[in-house]
Amino acid sequence: MPFKIDMSDVSEGFDPIPAGVYPITVTALKQSEEDGPSGYPYIIVEMTVNDGDFENRKLWTNLSMSPKAAFKVKEFLLGVGVSEEDLGGEFEFDPDEYEGATADVAVKQESYEGRIKNTVTNFIAAEGEASPKKAAPKGKKSFR
Repeated sequence: MPFKIDMSDVSEGFDPIPAGVYPITVTALKQSEEDGPSGYPYIIVEMTVNDGDFENRKLWTNLSMSPKAAFKVKEFLLGVGVSEEDLGGEFEFDPDEYEGATADVAVKQESYEGRIKNTVTNFIAAEGEASPKKAAPKGKKSFR
């Protein structure tokens, strides 16, 4: 059975949010089905803006598991409240343990394939007590 849908006022998707720093909650972390260009898997991080004019808007970024990209995983972990001390040496990163964590993220706008999109540039530890800070799980210190 066919459906009639009025497409006259349908947008082409969400407009990007302005560049700035936004409080977020990590709402999902999922491993990629295929390896990235580096030859390593990556984690797709879904975030939801917590406050302000853009509350409930979604943002995404990827965390490569390439050893050359470990600095970005470390930035993410520090941003969601893991202490620098817990990140000394090898660290076992279990993405499932960080769903629900909060941080602030710096966001910019950039052009991609003729459209303006948002890019998360940095994770920043959330200020105050709004963040359910996660400590490194005891006995889990091994990063690929």
